[in-house]
Amino acid sequence: MTLDQRPSLPTSNTLVRWVVFGILVAVIGVFSWLMGWGILNKTAVTGNSGINRLKDPAPDFNLPLFDGSEIQLSQLVGQPVVLNFWASWCPPCREEALHLERAWRRYKNDGVWIVGIDIQDTLEDGKAHIREFDVTYPNGLDFDGAITVRYGVIGLPTTFFVNRQGVVERRWVGPISEKQLKDWIDEMVEVDQSISKDSVIPDLGRPSGQDQSS
Repeated sequence: MTLDQRPSLPTSNTLVRWVVFGILVAVIGVFSWLMGWGILNKTAVTGNSGINRLKDPAPDFNLPLFDGSEIQLSQLVGQPVVLNFWASWCPPCREEALHLERAWRRYKNDGVWIVGIDIQDTLEDGKAHIREFDVTYPNGLDFDGAITVRYGVIGLPTTFFVNRQGVVERRWVGPISEKQLKDWIDEMVEVDQSISKDSVIPDLGRPSGQDQSS
């Protein structure tokens, strides 16, 4: 081999880029594996999803919705809110999808909000899930994972029940049954009888297990 035929050596900048890329891939891979493993095995780690938020004010957020509008949690103070973290690739999330939609149609005229937060997903897959299950309650994608981190979600699905004062009263890890969902929403609706069921709900348009309450 002549001098002209010797392979060129990678520059220091190229090596740095490859090292950074490798670290990012490893971090994302480990996080995704832990979440998936926890979901499938229902480990104690997954059971702790969101545990530190109980009895504390629900962290505020702005969520861009699939229909192009957005919703801010703090604007819903004074009304019961159910926050459901889900993903299109999560089988237990699919299991509970119809329960949540039926609850929305039943309670929305009572001032109850159900908000779906899609995580670690693509916009296309999230929208396909919404169409498949004919979901009409507000749903959007947590693009950068900031909402997921604020709520301490490490397993899917995870559902939070926020009272009229904006405090997280209960949470459920894993697919929630229709009966459990109804019982806890009824409880939130009945707690404060001083607020009329005819209260006006802000018009945002038509947007596209285990008990962990203690």
